[in-house]
Amino acid sequence: MAFSAAAGVLFVGQIFASAAFAADLPSVKSAPSAQGDYDWTGFYVGGHLGFVGGHAGFNSTNEAGVPTGSGGFSVEQAYDPAFGTGSWYGGLQLGYNQLLGNRFLVGVEVDGSANSFVSTKGLSIGGSAQVLNGSATYIENGWDSGTARVRIGYAPGIWLFYATGGLAWNFEKFSLTNNASGLYDFSNSARLGWAVGAGVEVPLIPHWTARLEYLYSDFGPHTIDFPQNGERFTSTLSTNAVRLGVNYQFGDGAAAPGLGLFDPEKLAFHAQATATWQGYPPFSAAFSGPKSLPPGGQGSEVNDVDIFVGYRFLPGLELWFNPEINEGSGLGGTTGVVNYVNNEAYKIGQAEPYSRIQRLFVRDTISLGGAAENIDSDLTHFAQTTTADRLVLTAGRFSVIDIFDTNRYANSPKTQFWNWGNTFNTTLDFATDAWSYSFGGAAEYYFNRFAIRTGMFDMSQYPETAFSPLGYGNDPNFRNYMFVTELEERHDLWGQPGKVKVLGYIDHGPMASYNNAINWGIANNMTPALNEVRRYQSKTGVTLNIEQQVNSELGVFARAGWMDPRYEPYEACELFHSASVGVSIQGNRWGRPQDTWGIAGVTGDASKAEIAYLNAGGNDLEAWDGALPHAAPEKIFETYYNYQMTASVNLNFDYQYVANPAFNTERGPIHLFGAKIHWQF
Repeated sequence: MAFSAAAGVLFVGQIFASAAFAADLPSVKSAPSAQGDYDWTGFYVGGHLGFVGGHAGFNSTNEAGVPTGSGGFSVEQAYDPAFGTGSWYGGLQLGYNQLLGNRFLVGVEVDGSANSFVSTKGLSIGGSAQVLNGSATYIENGWDSGTARVRIGYAPGIWLFYATGGLAWNFEKFSLTNNASGLYDFSNSARLGWAVGAGVEVPLIPHWTARLEYLYSDFGPHTIDFPQNGERFTSTLSTNAVRLGVNYQFGDGAAAPGLGLFDPEKLAFHAQATATWQGYPPFSAAFSGPKSLPPGGQGSEVNDVDIFVGYRFLPGLELWFNPEINEGSGLGGTTGVVNYVNNEAYKIGQAEPYSRIQRLFVRDTISLGGAAENIDSDLTHFAQTTTADRLVLTAGRFSVIDIFDTNRYANSPKTQFWNWGNTFNTTLDFATDAWSYSFGGAAEYYFNRFAIRTGMFDMSQYPETAFSPLGYGNDPNFRNYMFVTELEERHDLWGQPGKVKVLGYIDHGPMASYNNAINWGIANNMTPALNEVRRYQSKTGVTLNIEQQVNSELGVFARAGWMDPRYEPYEACELFHSASVGVSIQGNRWGRPQDTWGIAGVTGDASKAEIAYLNAGGNDLEAWDGALPHAAPEKIFETYYNYQMTASVNLNFDYQYVANPAFNTERGPIHLFGAKIHWQF
């Protein structure tokens, strides 16, 4: 599925940044400025978050041109932290400034923005109204937007004050639904308009600036035909946005020390962008169901852009913020294989780019003594020196598998294996929304050669298998929760480092047992249904995680897990036993020491109760082919090659062989091929 225009702007921006970080772009330098003044001349690239209000108006006519109604609504939607929805967006901008000798500035800028993921009402920045005397529902919702503007400003000292204006565009979905018959018309279309605004910008640390900006946009009248309902609507739209942004300024003038508001040791900016494609040729299938991979062959793309902002209050005490833009979905709608084949694909996707706030957390690292240990700078870490014995406390919004079940050789889908079973233990039914993130807290205690981690996290409002519109977010009341504890032992084996981790967890929430669902179906002469027998109860699981370096070029890993087979999975895959084993080989022997080649096998199986439930006509999230006449464990072989192009750019190629997809011996095998390009700063 092709990128929309906004996604194209966003990803091109990241490629632009990748090249420019390698070597700053040449720029026309302004005349030398007074000491203490900041030189704004040059190219820049950055990101922004905006909060939007505004009004949409409409009038309608029938096929004969007779007026049938008019009205309007606010496009502002309340922010919902449990689901991450509301009238906000995230995006990227590219621009060029020329600072004149009198400290006046002229510049140009282009930006693209992706709205938040749609709410349970199908809205992000938009609204709805009852029309045609209450017989129909009209909805107008924005997907993404952008502007191309000039900037004129004045820059006394380190501050820049500016006015801006230019072209604007907005890509929207319009729909009209007959409330009685359900007759549904929709149209996705772009509309052009103009934007004006003003802002203030200031350097934070060398090369990095922050801005606060206001934009007013007007898109004028736009006509939409709804032929099935015999109506034509003319819409008007105006919006007000307040945007907070950061920019990386290229050129030597932006590197002047001492002119920013912050100590460079206390503020960090990182970014990454990944473009992924995966597909498979036709394969044999005796039958298919609603969640099966289509046997005729398929390809899909998934793309994402992240910005990471960190602030260090004190040594060891850090705040991290990570907004993300996603686009695309996995093969088969991220179903059809239980150990799913692409960890870049989330359980919910969208063809249009959308924004999420994935992480917002505080971490405190408390040194307790012992040998000094260095922690390298990473996407969510400051470089620091701590001690071997330490306590690490983390609280906020992040992923359980940011901290638990990590593995040196099989952890990151950006540079390593793609399959879910090779990036985390798929019987770990961890608290998460549809994008693998949750609210919670964790404590890690490192001592001698051991570590113990424990945490509590917020689960979804309903299990994934409930197919509920409320299933993709976190529980806003924290009634459904997960306790997790992991023990880690670190050792040297034949002079090489290794780790062994044992993890146990308890999930508590409204969940069903397969046997109760089957019995309910028999008693009522109906298809068994999990949602008819759910009640609040607890479920347990355990996992094992091993990593071992063999020599400087070779490492091995293994995972295994068990989940209570009586109950449906709450957040994770329909797997009750799973195992994976593999090797990771550095490219020293063929002259590519930065490259990595990985080989692994993954297997997992369903419980007897789940198989009986599926054969009786029940449905699950991934394993729903309609029946399992000859069920068998799902088996997957995977190999990848990671080619390191530059220090910040890598290409990753992946092949997977899937036997018995979703436990079904009547389908497959499936041969999957994939490629991705990943940039990280």
